[in-house]
Amino acid sequence: MKKYIALSLFVIVSAIMATGQTPGDTILSVRNANTVIVSEGPQGIKVTVKGNEADPEYVSTFEEKYQSGDAIVKSKQWINYLPWGKGNSWEEKFFKHDDITVGGLCVGFVKGLDAPAGLGLEMGKSFEISLLNMLAWRHRLSRRSYLSVGFGMDWRTYRNSKGTAQFVLNDEGKVTYGQFPDGVRAEGSQLKIVRAGFPVMWEQYLWKGFSVSAGVVLNMTTHASIKSKWVNEAGNKVEQYNGDLNTRFFTVDVIGMVRFCPWLGVYARWTPQSALRSASGVSPSFSTLSTGLVTLF
Repeated sequence: MKKYIALSLFVIVSAIMATGQTPGDTILSVRNANTVIVSEGPQGIKVTVKGNEADPEYVSTFEEKYQSGDAIVKSKQWINYLPWGKGNSWEEKFFKHDDITVGGLCVGFVKGLDAPAGLGLEMGKSFEISLLNMLAWRHRLSRRSYLSVGFGMDWRTYRNSKGTAQFVLNDEGKVTYGQFPDGVRAEGSQLKIVRAGFPVMWEQYLWKGFSVSAGVVLNMTTHASIKSKWVNEAGNKVEQYNGDLNTRFFTVDVIGMVRFCPWLGVYARWTPQSALRSASGVSPSFSTLSTGLVTLF
């Protein structure tokens, strides 16, 4: 693109200030031109000179075709950002205004909102790791805003490390909680949930490197398990694991992010539904708030 801009400036300067003998490699030289028009299209750049001091009807045109890979100045009309807009082919529009991205690694802590006090969930020991977009389509809405739709994974662990209570699977296959066996030294209990998510995100850049994002994530639970550990009276370590849980399959998250620089930001993610099916009143019911750092945009 720089060579075309330089060419345009050269023609304009030559048209206005050219004097004396024209160098051998000069493409176009006009003295005291009335009008100089520089235009650009999908195929290349065009310079038109109309009128000069000797002939008001004089017209001369120079065209330079684009080579493969050369940049083209993009239209700022919003309709041209759509694949079916007027102008270029669908393939050209897709690669100018749309792209395929990977990123959004989130690492944070998990809070069980309104969880029963007897469950003893600890935010400082409960954590979340998620890759928001393992693969995503990103579309440019305007000069500073984007819309993306993707696919990602989320791993959450709710933990009680104090030994005050443990997750238990009852005879009906529902998750509840209770005390550790008598005479043992409890080492903690946890609920782990793995979900596949489909985020729909809007991002707005406020200035270079700083942006805000908001959206929703549609989730499907792919795995859920509980695990408790303790040391029995004989000094042996015991681990109890159950992986066939009655958890909620579909959940919806509301997520917001603030990016401070191209590689670091913060996020907050809220799940209003309880991870456990609690309609019967047996399983503990609580919504979830997670917050932490996000990188790899």
